[in-house]
Amino acid sequence: MQINLIQLERTVAEAKAKAANHPAWVRAIERAAQVLRENPYIELLENGDVLFLSATSNTLYQINGKCAAENGQPCKGYTYNNGVCYHRAIKQLIVRYLEAETVTQDSPNAGILIKPQPKEVRVGGWMV
Repeated sequence: MQINLIQLERTVAEAKAKAANHPAWVRAIERAAQVLRENPYIELLENGDVLFLSATSNTLYQINGKCAAENGQPCKGYTYNNGVCYHRAIKQLIVRYLEAETVTQDSPNAGILIKPQPKEVRVGGWMV
């Protein structure tokens, strides 16, 4: 997934403002934004789920309304923090980013500052 970093920062700022009264979500959004900036192994699937390879744990997650690793179990944050995890925040940021990108597609600045995309790799039977 290619990401316009300027649009990502706008999306993150809006999400943090909406979650201002929920510190756990603000932290999850901040972590999700960091991952979106740095991790090239994130893909939006046709069904709307997000496929995400964690660079720290080398675990493949498929995120829809909940967070599930390749073993079918949710992450620790989801389990111990009332469903708040940065994986779910990644999914929401991507959805909001794509909604905002659709609106600004005709902007002269659209498409700048795109992070480079890696080659595909196979992880646990998945091609990411």
